[in-house]
Amino acid sequence: FLLNVGDGDTQLILLPDSPTGRHAIVVDCATSKKLPALVAELGDAGVLPQTPPERKPLFELVVATHPHEDHIGGMPEFLDMFGDHVGEFWEPGYFHTGSTYMEVMRVLEDLESAGHGVRLSQPTIGYTRYIGHVQVMALTPAISLRNRFDTFGIEINNSSIAMRLEFPASRV
Repeated sequence: FLLNVGDGDTQLILLPDSPTGRHAIVVDCATSKKLPALVAELGDAGVLPQTPPERKPLFELVVATHPHEDHIGGMPEFLDMFGDHVGEFWEPGYFHTGSTYMEVMRVLEDLESAGHGVRLSQPTIGYTRYIGHVQVMALTPAISLRNRFDTFGIEINNSSIAMRLEFPASRV
């Protein structure tokens, strides 16, 4: 689902059904209203589980492609609502002084302190995650670029995470 949130991005990717139910990936959350409403509607329709099975997150992966407001503006509220149902959180590792970025990091720290165990990752090109038979691979940023985020004039849009999803994917 590509949500129309005005000048910004919010995407919900439904993964293929599995023995533990259907799960999802969130890529960016520009605003705080549309994504939770969509998740609730999908739960009411039986497409997503109302409550995820024990020890299995509803949102296997949540990605903040880069810390601009039009990509993470609603992420703190989303994580406040659903953080205990998130398995892994990807962010590019570009430190940003914006208040929303700081709030996202605070919410993630609170979730860790509360024992919810959201794994925080800063993927670079080639970083791969398998979710059932779906392969999720980071295509950017390059390692050399990520190592220069705060120097040599690298700017925030160049830090963006881009990824490829492949289904069905084999781990061999």
